[in-house]
Amino acid sequence: MAKKAVIASYYCSVVGINADGTASGAGYSSSNHLVGIDGWADLVHVSDNYSSFLGVKSDGTCVVSGTMNSNYSVAIAALTDVVTADLHYSDTATFVKSDGTCVTVGDDSYNVAADAATWTDIIQVAGGHRFALGLKSDGTVVKGGTYTDNVTSDMVSGWTDIVAIDVNQVIAAAVKSDGTCVTANTTVDIDVSAWTDIVDIKCGPNFVIGLKSDGTVVHSGYDFYGVSGVESWTNIVAIAASLYDGFGIQADGAAIAVGRDNYNEVFNVNLWTDMMLPGQDEDDEEEEEESGADEVVIAIEPSAYSSFNVVLTGTSDSTTDVELPCSNLHARLRSGSQSYLSATIPYTSELADAISARPNGDLYLYYNYGGTQTEVVNVALGVPQISRGTESSSIVVTGHRQSTNDSPGSHTVTAKSTQSGSTSTITVPGYNPEILPGDDVTAHGITITANLVSVQASVSDSGINIQTTYSEGS
Repeated sequence: MAKKAVIASYYCSVVGINADGTASGAGYSSSNHLVGIDGWADLVHVSDNYSSFLGVKSDGTCVVSGTMNSNYSVAIAALTDVVTADLHYSDTATFVKSDGTCVTVGDDSYNVAADAATWTDIIQVAGGHRFALGLKSDGTVVKGGTYTDNVTSDMVSGWTDIVAIDVNQVIAAAVKSDGTCVTANTTVDIDVSAWTDIVDIKCGPNFVIGLKSDGTVVHSGYDFYGVSGVESWTNIVAIAASLYDGFGIQADGAAIAVGRDNYNEVFNVNLWTDMMLPGQDEDDEEEEEESGADEVVIAIEPSAYSSFNVVLTGTSDSTTDVELPCSNLHARLRSGSQSYLSATIPYTSELADAISARPNGDLYLYYNYGGTQTEVVNVALGVPQISRGTESSSIVVTGHRQSTNDSPGSHTVTAKSTQSGSTSTITVPGYNPEILPGDDVTAHGITITANLVSVQASVSDSGINIQTTYSEGS
């Protein structure tokens, strides 16, 4: 799934998407790059650079402001089937199409377009100073353009298991599937080696901020005008970084900002309410129902061989338990600290009502193999997020809970075990319910303590794909 931003900022200006798909802007308007955005509608993604803002609409078309609008509006208006995009520092933008290919529009003095045209299976792009990075569905990263600006191809070519990327002029940063982060730069003192549980990352010119799965935010690098104040935030679901400011969207739709505030961008953003949440694409529900279009749902169902299922309890709400069919899930299990579960389920009004009726429920994840059902993790239900698209809709349910492994064991992994990066991480296909956080795991003569067990599962035409990562990270 392409990664989309609901708030974007550069220099001292910011644009956020409201819950109704319109745009709000604040701050400095060089080259009129905030002019006209108040007429934008049906937005699902927004991007920025020094002189322009770019919006992707729910129908796959795009709108643009500033110098990009002045110079390339015709080419951009002709684009269709776009799912996400990113503006570069130069007057350039790279667009990701629904088939995973890319198109670049604008100044191509540094050959971004030629390189990006060869990319396939792209789910996110990030534009730097006349270069671009593309995140592929297999978790690897490609670079386009010949202008390095301290981020070269060899710095990112070895990245694997990546789920989110961002760049600024001289920094590239990425989030790995196990919640850790990597960066590429040669000029800024940034250290993200101790970061864990990260779900998104954003780069300023000399700093980075990371969004954690529990809704808090971390910072590394220069502390321009108090940008490190993001570390006091809670309940955050989306972040953005500019030259001197940090921005966030809270789970209740309110916006928050810290930083220099030269052009009242911080003051105004702190007044915003009812903003779009990540993954939320608000179409008119009545129009969808009247269209009569069939919705195809593929769900992970219990089977006699290998599968997962999720149950939401209802006893505390005077209701019965309900099983939630899920199309993909991600669980991070830890001993002695909070475990995490996120599951995506197909949207139906019945399931939405069932979840709403059980706000105090617990989510139980079960693993089924050979007719035996084993509990993987149970967490307290967090705030569900509804994503409503033009072709399908879904509900994302998440939660956290602390768990402890009282009897650590020792296991040998033999099924095609591989090492990712250093020897502190072992990734295997499938899932072994006997291996718990705190256990010792041996693979090919290497033994680690699996303080973090990260499980991902999804459905494809070939069946259920499961991958487990055992890491020494806590």
